[in-house]
Amino acid sequence: MDADDVIRELSADQYGAMSLRQLSARGISGNVIRRRIQAGHLQRVARGVVVLGGTPALAARDSMIAVLEAPPGAMISHRSAARWWGLPGFDLSGSIEVTIPRRGAPKQTSVGLWHYLAPMPSRGVRLLRGIPVSSPALMLLQLGAVCHEQRVLRAANNALARGIVTVPEIRRMRNVLAGSGRNGVGVLGRILDIIGDDYVPTDSGTELRLVDLASGAGIELERQVWVGDGEDRIGRADFRLRADPTGLIELLSFKYHAMFLDRLADSHRFQRMERAGFSVLKIWDTDVWNRPTEVVAALHRFRASITSDLT
Repeated sequence: MDADDVIRELSADQYGAMSLRQLSARGISGNVIRRRIQAGHLQRVARGVVVLGGTPALAARDSMIAVLEAPPGAMISHRSAARWWGLPGFDLSGSIEVTIPRRGAPKQTSVGLWHYLAPMPSRGVRLLRGIPVSSPALMLLQLGAVCHEQRVLRAANNALARGIVTVPEIRRMRNVLAGSGRNGVGVLGRILDIIGDDYVPTDSGTELRLVDLASGAGIELERQVWVGDGEDRIGRADFRLRADPTGLIELLSFKYHAMFLDRLADSHRFQRMERAGFSVLKIWDTDVWNRPTEVVAALHRFRASITSDLT
């Protein structure tokens, strides 16, 4: 295979990018590479990395360049990995975050921002569309080191909803790195305490918004909790107060709960809950977005009423 065939083969598999290390390993000399650069067939884009001339500057190509510029064993990680896995709220603009298997301080390069993780945990890297990327479980732990805890909780919910990770996988990754001193370990541990092993992810931004409001007010909620009346299951409650398990919160939407038959079914379910000893707070989805202060005040009153009843 001649030099041009090698270049075409590598570029086809790597979004047009290739490292000088790769070319050298395939018998392409430095003189041949320099001639291709001078002729415009190759373009130097980063330290030790070239691209095939005319290759479009796509986010995928930038991600590949960031990996190739880093030492062997590198992978897209942190917020960049979250975007590569398709989680909303993350993008590939700016520096691409890359984790490499060495120790030291983070280092900014021409394309990427390096993080260090050694030793690399097993199952910590996946090949996704041709690029090595942090596994979803490791990515969530890494997010805990660079993002607000509520943002990591949203990312975990979205990853679980998309089926790219499971709660046991997240828990295993957290346990593997528990003694490493990584900043994200504590955050991921608290998130695991919140979601539990039977967590039911949601695609509803309103539910996550209500969790954010409650958490900001110092009220921790459990999501999607099965409740019963001693004889049979009544159904799932949208939320339960973690500190006061008799307090249930139902999030109502005009889309699904405003019609007469819907209201009748809800009323019957809420009555069964109350007969079984639960208190039920109803919150409309529009209030979560348009009247957040009033929602927080209602949560405080609700918790206080349950506490006074217990005493």
